[in-house]
Amino acid sequence: MTEKISIVYSPKYLIDLYGLQNSYIFDVNKYHKITDKLIGDGLWKKNDFLEPATFTDEQLLLVHTKEYLQSLKNPVDVAYYLEFPQLSQFDGNEVYNKVVIPFKINSSGTLLAGYEALKKGIGINIGGGFHHAKPNTGAGFCLFADVAITIRQLKKEKKINRTLIVDLDLHQGDGNAIIFLGDDSVFTFSMHEQNNFPIPKTKSDLDIGLEFRTPGHTYLKLLKENLPALINKHKPDIIFYVAGTDVFQKDSLGNLDLTFDDIVQRDLFVVSEAHRNKIPLVMVLAGGYSEKSWEIHCKSISEIIKQFGR
Repeated sequence: MTEKISIVYSPKYLIDLYGLQNSYIFDVNKYHKITDKLIGDGLWKKNDFLEPATFTDEQLLLVHTKEYLQSLKNPVDVAYYLEFPQLSQFDGNEVYNKVVIPFKINSSGTLLAGYEALKKGIGINIGGGFHHAKPNTGAGFCLFADVAITIRQLKKEKKINRTLIVDLDLHQGDGNAIIFLGDDSVFTFSMHEQNNFPIPKTKSDLDIGLEFRTPGHTYLKLLKENLPALINKHKPDIIFYVAGTDVFQKDSLGNLDLTFDDIVQRDLFVVSEAHRNKIPLVMVLAGGYSEKSWEIHCKSISEIIKQFGR
């Protein structure tokens, strides 16, 4: 049933910092909650998850500067990038090994999902989507620009030419917009809450800024009016879908009014458009700061397996 889908995940994604990670606003435990549920529901087998290695320095340097990568050895800098001030009290090697390396492996899952999408049709990284990372800095809980690195690596290998990034996280995908500014081969589309982080906004190729408490029916109407036209106009070889659940009406960092079911419908629409046009799709999870975040991701992935894995 699932020969058209690959799912990437590793237990090495998890941060283990003496329990301190459990107080972090970003639920770093959501990844294994999702995979445990998929296994428990009989939708995926433990041994069928594909484990990534990690980005090499050469791959990281396709996007990031040497100076930035060096800064990741300083716990004060990492604490700033991740908005996790408690990290600054730890030894630099400890933070690098227990926090930075898991983020690096998590990010590299997007590259493996990219390879798999080109082979099978759909590649899902149970992680990734760190769209605020920029060449010379991290920001907004993001250390590595996983989508951008993956695109540049795949282009370097001549596996792709034209790319569409569909970023439906609550927050604008400013990192990818900056990285691909002036690159006509990559179209950046971000639909986000306008008066939320990051401020000021960077200019994507197409930005749709949403007002306070935008309801699900309005959101879905805008998406359905814009995405098919973008696909038809840009004619991408691959789509990267940044599927943040922080658009949920009860998200602690957001002010939109989408229900659980609205987000699942959103995800299925994006995947269906890629599938209908026979375009490989990579899905990454990005943000989500409610107790329901992992459940929404899990429901969407479950439905994707059921509907598109045949």
